[in-house]
Amino acid sequence: MACRVAFILIIFFSFHQLPSALAQSSDLLQRDLTNTRADQISDEQLRRFVQYADERNLSDQQIEAAALSRNMTSIEVEKLMNRIRQIRSQGGRRTQQPNGSQKPLLTDSVRQQTQSQRDTSLEKALTEEEKKVFGIELFNSSDLTFEPSLNMATPTNYQVGPGDELLVNIWGASRQSYSLEVNRNGTVVIDNLGPVYVNGLTIGEASQRILNRLTEIYSGLRDNPERPANTFAEVTLGQVRSIQVTIVGEVQKPGTYTLPSLATAFNALYLSGGPTFIGSFRDVEIVRNNEVVAQLDVYGLLVGGKNPQNIVLRDQDIIRVVPYEKRIELKGEVKRPGYYEMKADEPLSEAVRFSGGFTDEAYTNRLKVTRKTSRARRIEDVEEQALDAFMPNNGDVVQVDSILDRFENRVEIYGAIFRPGEYALQEKMTLMTLIQRAEGLREDAFSKRVLIYRKDDNLSAEVLSADLQSIQAGNATDIPLKREDIVRVLSLKDLEEEFTVEINGEVQAPGKFPFMYDMTLEDLIAMAGGMKESASKAKVEVARRIRQTENQGTNGGTNGDVALLKTAEILEFTIKEDLGIDPATAQFTLQPFDQVFIRRSPGYEEQQTVYVEGEALYPGKYAIKNKNERISDLIKRAGGLTSYAYTEGASLVRLNPAYFIEKAEKEEALRDSLKMLQYQKYFSDTNNNNSVNNSGNTAKRLTNTPLQESILINQATVPRYKIIEPLTQNIGIDLEKIIERPGSRYDIRLLPGDTLMIPKELQTVRMSGELLYPVSSRFDRRKSFKNYISEAGGFTKEADKKRSYIIYANGSVDRTRSILFVKNYPEVKPGAEIIVPVKPPRPNLSPQAWIGIGSGLATLTLTIITILDRLP
Repeated sequence: MACRVAFILIIFFSFHQLPSALAQSSDLLQRDLTNTRADQISDEQLRRFVQYADERNLSDQQIEAAALSRNMTSIEVEKLMNRIRQIRSQGGRRTQQPNGSQKPLLTDSVRQQTQSQRDTSLEKALTEEEKKVFGIELFNSSDLTFEPSLNMATPTNYQVGPGDELLVNIWGASRQSYSLEVNRNGTVVIDNLGPVYVNGLTIGEASQRILNRLTEIYSGLRDNPERPANTFAEVTLGQVRSIQVTIVGEVQKPGTYTLPSLATAFNALYLSGGPTFIGSFRDVEIVRNNEVVAQLDVYGLLVGGKNPQNIVLRDQDIIRVVPYEKRIELKGEVKRPGYYEMKADEPLSEAVRFSGGFTDEAYTNRLKVTRKTSRARRIEDVEEQALDAFMPNNGDVVQVDSILDRFENRVEIYGAIFRPGEYALQEKMTLMTLIQRAEGLREDAFSKRVLIYRKDDNLSAEVLSADLQSIQAGNATDIPLKREDIVRVLSLKDLEEEFTVEINGEVQAPGKFPFMYDMTLEDLIAMAGGMKESASKAKVEVARRIRQTENQGTNGGTNGDVALLKTAEILEFTIKEDLGIDPATAQFTLQPFDQVFIRRSPGYEEQQTVYVEGEALYPGKYAIKNKNERISDLIKRAGGLTSYAYTEGASLVRLNPAYFIEKAEKEEALRDSLKMLQYQKYFSDTNNNNSVNNSGNTAKRLTNTPLQESILINQATVPRYKIIEPLTQNIGIDLEKIIERPGSRYDIRLLPGDTLMIPKELQTVRMSGELLYPVSSRFDRRKSFKNYISEAGGFTKEADKKRSYIIYANGSVDRTRSILFVKNYPEVKPGAEIIVPVKPPRPNLSPQAWIGIGSGLATLTLTIITILDRLP
């Protein structure tokens, strides 16, 4: 038989691996299947092989054994068998038996049938009340399965019956294999031996009986001292038979099920969907030949993980699920609240065990049981020690409450002690005992008055005070403590205002510092990091609070009035040349809330810088020589202007003093502003108004005023300044007049951070605002203001023509003027920008407003007519 199966495998895999001519050659019987891969076989080739094997009544075990004998790896054999089973399940394959009967392929058809039944039983979702039943979700979970394993070792007590397949393998001096089907008569037929009766025998007994019969034709199987055995045989269980089991009673899906003969009661119960809401989980009967052979308790598996009554089923067994007889409900602080079925002799402690026990918050001293009598409800209190003796009734509701949020023996102590916190209240504990357990008082403890917060019997709060010094001296009685007492030991620091001293002015770290007794002026200056080089040597001021008594200033007279008007006492000290303090002054003792002022030297100045950008001979950074230095002085120091300088477009950019930016970042922010300004001016020839205004998120205008709209700050470059308002402002200057008349009113004094910008002559004029097509145009001296407006398409309907203005390259502005009905437009110069604003919105008057205006005009007209009529 094995040779025949191997031959079939060789033919099949040769078709897969070799050309057809080679596949039909005579050497196929010797072909090795070591390199054959199951995944490389097409479905069509595998389907033809299954059909060929079915026609010759080959079982899966025979195919598997033949593949292994031809050196196919076990992993590939497993993959191959899985694909064969899939092909057979899709085609509804049934194995033809020698006697003409047909039996279902259990590993495929039975599993497919039971799984479809299982899916149907799960279509009904459990209600919230049904989910409370302990164990019901075990049979209604798609994540669990109780299908019998057909690949496990055959149990030694397994009884052979009709439909089972026995595999006999012989090796040694003789080689042979048999696939023996147990027929309806309970026998297996062996070639040249006849029938062997095995029905009802265990697998071990059937194996021994078959081996005894095989010795008749295989003498080598006999083992005797004169002639040792040289032939060996083994009998194993192949394809198991199917059995039919009927499940009745309170189950989700009662009926008759086809199962493998290895199935247990749990397997069948799972297929039926398990007990219903009223079904018993503790008394599942297995009826065989009209007798109850076992009673299954599902709680044994759920709670203990074992159940000896989960027997192997036999054909025509009946599983009966009766309604429950006694069920109680556990609520509250148990780990698994729900309904629990109880047997007649089980106490309440068993139900608690089924629920997993009490939670950490459970009040176990007494359980409350609500019981139904024949007339009304009844409350039973079950003490913890009586749980093993209390027998619950059907319908009892057991409530497990949580413990109270309170302590039986707690006292607390806080404040000026070494170990504050909660402590256990011991018998006869007093205030001094608690302080000793807290390892005593700190040095700053105010022992004259210790507070004890206590609750009376009616829970009203009261405060007790104690004098520890008197208690320790024996002059007062120690106070006994009660439950939930809170002791507070005050600190001397709690009873006084927080003392500080303050130093300001020319020190490294000015600010407030904690006051310490005997602190000197030199100590405070040292805590502030010492004095700066800019500190004035003339004086150090100390401002001290006036601490006057109630009687001061109330004696009358001038001296009293002066005392009341005085707000601080001013003390002055000098500083030595080395910025040190005179020894007598250094030892001056400070008092709480003193304020020390270190003045700045009047003649001390740090270097201040300005910048020259553009068409100067030596542009760059320059230090201001004196406070009177002007623009003309800066131009001379920069070597004058180049031949490309456009003096009419020169401007002065100044930091706005109204907005605070830290000094270290101020100049860098200005440099970024100027770079963006230069970019705008130098590239205005190629960029129109839309490309500048609609440049997305790359830049943000600092202000809405016309003068400052030209300054852009790149947000990606200067994100940290968080500028809300303008950083810089343009100042219009007349550089030609400054050069011609140095020191005149046109020549502005320089301030730190100023930047003189001298551009090249710009050849464009930009138009923006309420124009039909805002563009930049080439400058032409022959063109007027209106000519440039025409080049931009003219005014829009919303344009405010009379308010049109122009911004020149140097930052100065000129507007349109009207004389009577004649408009005088400003002159256009290179680099200028013409801006046409939008008309202000006009309010829409309601009909009532128009009526009011009309009535007012009518009244005014009548008044005028009346006055004219009365004139002589």
